[in-house]
Amino acid sequence: MALRAWAREQWRVYNGNASSVRDYRAQLRGYKPAVMWALYLGLLILFAMMGYSATVGGGVHSATRVQNDLNNFFHLLFTILEAMVALVAPVIVAMSIQGEVQRKSLDLVMTAPVSPKYFLVGKVLSGYRYIIMLLFLSLPVTAASFVLGGATWSEVLIAYLLLAMHGLLYIGLTLPIAVLCNKVISTVLYSYVVCWGIGFLPLLIVIPMSSVGSMGVTEMPFFLLLFPGTQTVAASTFTTIFGAHFPNWILATLMILFIVKFMMLAAGSAMTRKGSKETRSLRIHGLVLALVFSVLVGVSAGGLSGFLRGSSPVVIARMMATTVTVLSLPIVFALPYISCWSYIDEQKQRPLGLVSVRNMLTAAPEGGLLYLWALLACLALGMYVPSYLNGVDPGMSYLVYMFWLFGAWTFLWAAGWFSSSFSKTGVSTARKSHVAFTIIVTLFPWPVLGMINAVVGPYTDLMQVYPLMALSGGLPLLNVFVMGIEFWVFAAIAVIWAEKRRKSSYSFKEWGVNEQTT
Repeated sequence: MALRAWAREQWRVYNGNASSVRDYRAQLRGYKPAVMWALYLGLLILFAMMGYSATVGGGVHSATRVQNDLNNFFHLLFTILEAMVALVAPVIVAMSIQGEVQRKSLDLVMTAPVSPKYFLVGKVLSGYRYIIMLLFLSLPVTAASFVLGGATWSEVLIAYLLLAMHGLLYIGLTLPIAVLCNKVISTVLYSYVVCWGIGFLPLLIVIPMSSVGSMGVTEMPFFLLLFPGTQTVAASTFTTIFGAHFPNWILATLMILFIVKFMMLAAGSAMTRKGSKETRSLRIHGLVLALVFSVLVGVSAGGLSGFLRGSSPVVIARMMATTVTVLSLPIVFALPYISCWSYIDEQKQRPLGLVSVRNMLTAAPEGGLLYLWALLACLALGMYVPSYLNGVDPGMSYLVYMFWLFGAWTFLWAAGWFSSSFSKTGVSTARKSHVAFTIIVTLFPWPVLGMINAVVGPYTDLMQVYPLMALSGGLPLLNVFVMGIEFWVFAAIAVIWAEKRRKSSYSFKEWGVNEQTT
């Protein structure tokens, strides 16, 4: 009976979703959609002609040169499509959700007998339907790459599948931003920063991998297909997991679906109260996503190359710690929401203490630190186990690097807790201060220290004492441990200072809150 009820509920959410139907009708109302599609096709054809002229051109060439030019034309077409999808997808979702906010109808929707999941699934379906229509309209243009011999049908179809998945990923990344922001312009701008930053900055890694794939190398880590520019080489690539070959496009599709579900839970958590089932499910899914993704990255990296095997434990630990650090970078987007607090905002922003195991899976600020450590533990464990099973053991050196990594993230969390103790205008100001501090600490010292080293020359190297340089090659393990101690000491000082202010009667009077009510 429970399974039947669950299936009936899923059918109600995904089939004939009222929010999706309404948005779909609004998207196709009037003459504007036809004009936009005509403009879209015109630009696509223009870019395709320019790309063909630039890549293939005229003159007499050898068969190998012509085939290579046609392959480049195929890559160029889907790169143009990727850019258009990345431009359109965030705007559709932002305008749809912000329309509810501007009309003051979001509160009415949430008081109706529908769940946040029902509302958000409708927004995802309406936006994704529009992206699919744009991809269908591009078929006559991209079919030229098959007709001319630049790609096979399987390559074209898999490229379209991954492009559709990328569109779904952009929509998912925009959902929590659209719920948290209160203006369309800010929602679109932040969405572009996240989507284009996450999607296009890694091209420095993706482009070399794409060229490798075009040279006939068929094994590459599947997670590279999450980035644009690789869908055209995905058909023949695979990931080796414990000796078995798994097609990369299948693994990438499953991972994107999981990430989108996670983003929907994040948006649902932002719309609900403290301790809601959406928040608990979000945090549980976050731990599972961190563990699974880290394991898959560790397995695929171990299967792709065995260059770590036979290296010293310090080198192995540094490479593994670097990978874990890169995987942990998305936490920076969530850190202001799990570290900042305020006594003048809604109940879920008010801490009942510094640390609470019971509230680790709720939106309570006192559960943020333990949840942060749990995320990092999942990433570290997920990277270590596959490497150990592949015969690559970093030994105790890995614990030293993890001591440094946990200290770095704890320090950034403490900065949010510290900034909240001085914020008298609410949690929003504390979060802005925390973001500014994070940017200054992580980005500003690099050019400054670089210029100082360039001027001073061989007499000193300040980069070697900067705590974020622990992953640089050639740094002794003892220095890494000392840098970790620096982070933990700074974090302890910030937390002790913030706790004194939080518990003091002076701070409560500043916030206008009675200490007995907190």
